[in-house]
Order: sequence, then C-alpha cells, then structure tokens
Amino acid sequence: MMKYNKLLLLLVILFIGTGTAAAEDLASLLPNLASDDVNTRTNAQLQWQSACLQSGKDAAAIKSVNSQMGEQLLKDIPLAVKVYLLHEMQWTGDADVVPVLVKLLADSEKTIREEAVRALAKNPSAEALNALKKALDGAAGADKKIWEDAIASRGGHNIKLSVESVSPLNLPYVSEEAVAKWMQGYDKLSDLEKAWTLASLTVRKDGKYRQAALDAVKSDNEYLKKNGVLALASLGNSEDIPLMLELLTAYDRNLVTNIMVNFIDDKFDAALLSALKTEKDADRFVAVANILARRNTADAFAVILAAAKAPENPKRVELLGILEQLAKPEFYGDLVDVVLLVTDRGQRDNAERVIVRLSKGDVALVIAKLTADNTVALLPLLGRIGGEAALEIVHKEMKSEAPANRDAAFRALCNWPNAEVAAELLRFAENKQNSEAARIPALRGFARVISLPDDQIGIKISGQDKLTMLKKGMSLALRNEDKQLILERASAVREVDTVKWALEFLGDKDLAQNACRTIVELAHQDYLRKRDKELFTSALNKVLEVCTDNGLKDRARQYLNNMK
Repeated sequence: MMKYNKLLLLLVILFIGTGTAAAEDLASLLPNLASDDVNTRTNAQLQWQSACLQSGKDAAAIKSVNSQMGEQLLKDIPLAVKVYLLHEMQWTGDADVVPVLVKLLADSEKTIREEAVRALAKNPSAEALNALKKALDGAAGADKKIWEDAIASRGGHNIKLSVESVSPLNLPYVSEEAVAKWMQGYDKLSDLEKAWTLASLTVRKDGKYRQAALDAVKSDNEYLKKNGVLALASLGNSEDIPLMLELLTAYDRNLVTNIMVNFIDDKFDAALLSALKTEKDADRFVAVANILARRNTADAFAVILAAAKAPENPKRVELLGILEQLAKPEFYGDLVDVVLLVTDRGQRDNAERVIVRLSKGDVALVIAKLTADNTVALLPLLGRIGGEAALEIVHKEMKSEAPANRDAAFRALCNWPNAEVAAELLRFAENKQNSEAARIPALRGFARVISLPDDQIGIKISGQDKLTMLKKGMSLALRNEDKQLILERASAVREVDTVKWALEFLGDKDLAQNACRTIVELAHQDYLRKRDKELFTSALNKVLEVCTDNGLKDRARQYLNNMK
C-alpha cells in the first residue's frame, strides 16, 4: 500500500502541471531545495520530481538525473536536501547509482545511512541486491536486522516476468522498450500488480496501453477498477466519453468529473457537447454541463441556457449556477429571464444571488428587464443589488395601489445589501400600525445591515452608534429568535461596551448561549482583550460557568490563557 501511495503522489505532481526542469538544472535548484521558505522549497522539489518523471522516457536523461544526484550526494550539502535526493533516487535508481549509495552507507549521519539502505532496497538492479548481501555478511546485531529487512522488502519489487529488472513501480523511469517487454506479461499479473502497472502507465501518459485501462474499468476488483478509471485521464481519448458518462452516475461522480474536467484531447469538448445535446437524464445533463463549464467550453452556453429555460425543469437553479461560470456580460439578461421562471421561494433566493454576483453592484442589468408584467417578480432582486436607482423604483412601488407591488417593494428593502435603508427598516419595525408579520422581517433586515463591517455598511456610523441601534432593535423584538439574531449580530460590533451588553443576557435561559457566542467571538480580537483585560477575564470566566458548547468553552479557556 505504501508503494501505491508513492504513485498517487507522483500522479498528483503530474496533474498539478508543474514546470519541467531540464535534467541539467539540479545545481541551480539546490539553493531553493535548501530554502527555509516552504513554498520556495516545495516548488523546487516539484520541479525536480517532474524532471525525474520525464527522464523515464529517455535512457540518456535518466542517466543524467542519476549522475547529478549522485554527484551532489557526495558533496557537503544540507542534510534535508540529501534526504530529499535519496527519496527521489528510490524511484530513478539503477545499477549506476549503487556505488554512490554504498559510500553513503558509511556516512556519519544516521539518517543518511538509513535513506541509503532504503534506496538500495528499492533499486531493481542486481548490483543493488549484491551490495545489500555484502553489507549483510559483515553486519551483526541490530544492523543485521536492518539489512535482512531491506533484502526481504525486495521480494515484491522484482516480480518475475519477461523483464526481471523492472517492476510496475519503475515503469515511469524506464525506456519504451522495457515497458513494452513488461506489458507482454501483463495478463499474467495479479489484480494488485495490474493496478500498480496502470498507475505507472498513467504517469507516463502512454496512450498505446489504453485497452488495459478499459479492461480494468470492467473488473470486479475494486482496487483495479479504480486504477482503470484513473488511467482514463491520460490513456483514454474522446471515444471513451460514453464510458465516462456511464461512470458519472454508476461509479464515483467526483472522481470521474475531475478526470473529465482535466482531460486533454482536441476532440473532447466537441464530443462532450454533442453528448450533452442528446442527454435525456436530468442529473447527468447537469453533471455534463458542469464539466463543460469548468472546461470553459463557450459553445455549451446556448445548449445549457435552452435547458434552463425549458418548461418544468427541476434543475433550473443548478443550471443557472453553471451558466454563471460561462456567461459574458451581453448574456446576463438571459440569466435574469431564467430567474423569472423560478417560482419556489427558497430556490428563487439562490437564483437571485447569481444575478447579484454578476451585477457587481450595478442594478442597470435588472432595470433593463423591468416591464409592467414582471415588476413584482423583479423588485426583491433589485433590493438585493441596491443603489440609488433601485431605491427610487422601490419607493415608487411602495406607494402603488396594488398590494402585490407594495409587498414586493417591502421585501426589496428587507433584502438591501447595506445600511442605506436601516433607518427606514427601523421605523417600519417601530410602527405598531404595521402587522407583526411585516414588522418581523423589517427588524431582522435592520439587525443584519446595521451590524455590517465598515467596508460594507454603506453609511458613516461609529461602532458605539451601531451598538445603540442594535439595543434599540432588541427593545422592539418580540420573539426569542429575533432577540437571538440581534445578540449574535452584535458580535460584529467590536466594542468593549458590546461585551458589557452581552453579559446582561447570561442569566436569560433563552439567550444565554447566544450571549456566550458573542462574548467569545469578541474575545477573539486581541486588541479588544488588551483594551480591557479585566473585563474580558471576568466575562470569559462567566462564559465557562454558563456555556454548554464545549468548543466555545475551549476557545474561552484559550483566550484566558493568552491574557495571563
């Protein structure tokens, strides 16, 4: 299993698409390989790993990477770099590197000696085995066990087939001829060995062995089947789309989706789009549409849009989200048309958020679609985007003689993205002539916008004034759920007085836990804790007495410890 995990790592490296370093570049990479910066070091490692992978396609190249690593390993370079190079040599090593490894067996650093043993154990050459046996002859005690284990570990590494010096794990690093000889005995391999072989062929991107992947996909052995599916990513072609579509719903959708999104074939997009046009299954249509969008296939937009506009389509909102990925500004109006077809209130909220993201605060897109027939339907969306032009329309419709228009305009105010309408919402919530059913959403909308961060709130207001306004909202709240919301929104008002206010509710059984959350969230701010250490110490200790959430209590203890 450890061997397979190594192969998975190699596959990840390949799929990341790291730049390939030329074989002669190791010396220039050494400073970065020894860097203290993890990103610099990782990038350098990925470059060299990519070079080692590519070297497997050419005998001269693999000789070069091995020679360079051997040369550097005998120099005075950082320990971490030596360890890294020895790890790489486990996969690229052949008879040529054995003399270097033998010298390292006498290194003064124990870690280097152990890594050299591992590299010899993985080395498929007869020279490496002879070196291990020679070392065993002169070993005793604990050292003897190390050499015995190293030799024993080679048992599964040299599978007896037509090429004795090759194992499935070495295939990315050997010549085309060696791979061809290995594959002559493929049918005789166990399912596990076939899985290893397919993983290696996937790293090589050796399309001539596509049939092995297709056969593996049909296997009853789950391990082999999964490796067959993975192998399609680099061994398959556009002719395999029907199989991939079947696997989308019959196997692991996420895995197959990722394979199809990253699939490289000039004919793939056109073939997949053709399949989308004839797809009748709603779930699979969404899955394929999503893949095309992630592949940025522009021609798919019209096909997906037509499906999203089709009558009684239960996947309309999902398709709208997919269209968002592909839409150009000139087509945003078409997406507004799709939103108008969504009648379910919950789904409509999600659909409207797509337009909000696309509009980027410019309500002109929606205003351009307004008609007498769709004003009621579009008003809540206008409110989500906000702005002076939207507010003018909303205020006009609030005076309409049609109850539906007034109601939609009110919902638009409750949807507003900032506190420009906070005072208006508060007045509405205060007016007892308004129904409770209307005052509740006004109050909740007010609490949401008045507590927004300064860069989102849209008005000039101090933290103290935000708290004053929230206290006013609390005095108007009739239901516990509304009081809980206001108390939790107070956690965004980062003032010492907010902590003092929250403390007032620790004795209320219906609000105590919300107060605890607010106090702990405010304690997360270092500058607040430093401003009044005594207050926070007392408040957090009270939270520990009242709180029933173990996670919150752990955080409270952490903040208390930080103040000691």
